[in-house]
Amino acid sequence: MPAAFRVQLVEGENLRGTLLFYDPRIKASEFSFLFDFLKERVKALGYTVHTSNTLKVRHERYLEQIWKVVLTPPASDVPGSSLCNQLYGNVLLDYVEVNKKPGYIRLAANSYQDAFFSRPLPFEELLEHVLR
Repeated sequence: MPAAFRVQLVEGENLRGTLLFYDPRIKASEFSFLFDFLKERVKALGYTVHTSNTLKVRHERYLEQIWKVVLTPPASDVPGSSLCNQLYGNVLLDYVEVNKKPGYIRLAANSYQDAFFSRPLPFEELLEHVLR
């Protein structure tokens, strides 16, 4: 994925995602805004916020604060079938700060591999929708 900033892809069995690392060329407030912007862009695809919380983790040498949002697709069947349309799967969005400084934003899609659910749409398509 070509980018002017540091980006890392995340791939697991049912999880595809990307990490967008903070860069000092961006204001901290703008990076925080990007997290909110991404959430709104996913919601514009028909997703709803299923859960949202904040977690503080004290490590021996630093404090980590994580804002987590899980967005779920609308409950609907694929037209002409009895399959639940999972679109891209559940969308996970995290914003991580270390010692009150921006660290990274993770945007990921976690899909179901079950006979009752449709195949997930490509993660790259989700990225195009939320980042354009």
